[in-house]
Amino acid sequence: MVKIVVGELSVMIVLLALSVQAETLHLTLDDAIEMALSDGADIISKEVELTQSKADYLSGLGGVFLPTINTSLSFRRQWGTSYSFGDFNYYGGVDYVPGYQGEVYNSVMFNGDSGVSNTYTYSANLTQPLVSPSAMFAYLSARSSYRASRLKYEDATAGVIIGICDAYFGVLKAGHILEASKRAYESSKKHLEYA
Repeated sequence: MVKIVVGELSVMIVLLALSVQAETLHLTLDDAIEMALSDGADIISKEVELTQSKADYLSGLGGVFLPTINTSLSFRRQWGTSYSFGDFNYYGGVDYVPGYQGEVYNSVMFNGDSGVSNTYTYSANLTQPLVSPSAMFAYLSARSSYRASRLKYEDATAGVIIGICDAYFGVLKAGHILEASKRAYESSKKHLEYA
């Protein structure tokens, strides 16, 4: 049973129309196949399905066999001023020296520090699961789905190519039969005139 898709049907109609105008327009088999493959809705949908299943397969591959890397980088800037206060004794121009009998002044020490503090923090974690059955089964399922999609795409492509080849060679055969019929008609016409 032959299944004709809309894209194949349009190419077959073009081929039949070309057989009528065979003297002015030529379409090669390769051109007909290229037209059918680029315009066929079935081929395009199978190609989209193949692309999606390949993406799922490749993402599953990374989850099972490749390690996971997590990184983080942080930066902290702190503005501020710090002060410290304290009592100390000041004796006549020098700090307290035991046994010195000069004047004693009580004073308060003031120390101020103003500035900016920058802190950078970076971390990286590398995780590799030893055994992850769920990830492995998801990967195997995605791989099977990808293979099935690829086979469906190749089957649809081969079906379109076979259909176009049949139609193309059918048109060529019809053209040759038409030419042979024209020659037979002319020959019969000549025989009728001489008879």
